[in-house]
Amino acid sequence: MGSGDFVANVIKNAHETMDQTAKFDISLDELISRICAEHKIKVKDLISKSRKRYLSKARAEVCYLAVDKLGYRGDDVARSLRISGRGVSDCRQRGRKILDNTKVINEYLS
Repeated sequence: MGSGDFVANVIKNAHETMDQTAKFDISLDELISRICAEHKIKVKDLISKSRKRYLSKARAEVCYLAVDKLGYRGDDVARSLRISGRGVSDCRQRGRKILDNTKVINEYLS
């Protein structure tokens, strides 16, 4: 597979990634509920086909936090929000820009 140092480094990085995502034990439904509460919107509105700016922003936050911070699979998030896999990918990028503040992220996830 490779040198011992390479393998040790890969394993170390995998453990760090798992530790980072494991520190937040939040279900996808709970994350969606928290973001909806913060934005004062209903879950049914969030998962609707509406493209209103405030709903789009909330979806972007859900996608970014769920996939990048909590380790959920994109297709699971897509099913929960009733959007496409490509939609999750686009939302993640927007969510990263919206939530580039560690304090805000920790408020959602703790």
